[in-house]
Amino acid sequence: MWPDALVGGGLLLARLRGWFLLGAVVLCILLFAGLVHDFSQTDPEASWFTARPALAGALLAAGYVCMVLYRIAASRRRDE
Repeated sequence: MWPDALVGGGLLLARLRGWFLLGAVVLCILLFAGLVHDFSQTDPEASWFTARPALAGALLAAGYVCMVLYRIAASRRRDE
C-alpha cells in the first residue's frame, strides 16, 4: 500500500526535518518577543501573554511538538 521509502517515516521525515527545526526556532522567537513586549507594558490588558495566558501555552506546546518531531526525524535518519 505505502512505498517502502515512506514506511517508518524515512523519506518524508527526512524532508520535513529542517522545517520542524525552523518552526521551533520561529516559535521560540515569538515567545521571546512576547516576553519582551509584556515586560515593556504598564497596562496588563495591553500585554500579549499576561492578558491571554492560553496563547503562551499554545505557542509553547507547538514549539515542543516541533522539537520532538525534529528529534524523531533525526533518529530515523541515523537508523537508515
